[in-house]
Amino acid sequence: MGQRLVITVRHFGQDLAKIYYHWSAYTYSALHETKKVIDCIYNHEDESERELQLRLIRFCEENGGGIKGDTSEFECIEKMYPNEVFKTENYSRSYGLIALSEKGMNDLQMWSEGDVEIDLDEETVHFGVYGWYEHLDHYNEE
Repeated sequence: MGQRLVITVRHFGQDLAKIYYHWSAYTYSALHETKKVIDCIYNHEDESERELQLRLIRFCEENGGGIKGDTSEFECIEKMYPNEVFKTENYSRSYGLIALSEKGMNDLQMWSEGDVEIDLDEETVHFGVYGWYEHLDHYNEE
């Protein structure tokens, strides 16, 4: 399995956000990152989609990540949240780059080598990141 993980958060049949993690598309690290995103989503009261998206941006920033690294995504998010100030430097793709625009999410998805989808409507997680083991016993040992 590759190293680039993309976690998609879906609601009302649409992608709300995609978060890209470099060096995380291995089974254990992908589970770890997915659990952190799920905790971010579910450890708060129900909010609007826009509030959830802002919370996911703040989640990435607090963990060392930020908004996907091109000007168009940053400008799109600034228009969505004109009264907010976002991290513009000192963030790492290893700690989560987030995109909310269709173009930004498509760009992140293009790099994915492992995918996780968190579906808020169905309250399910579709986990598509698995390491390779020669025998089931080896997997169980890990």
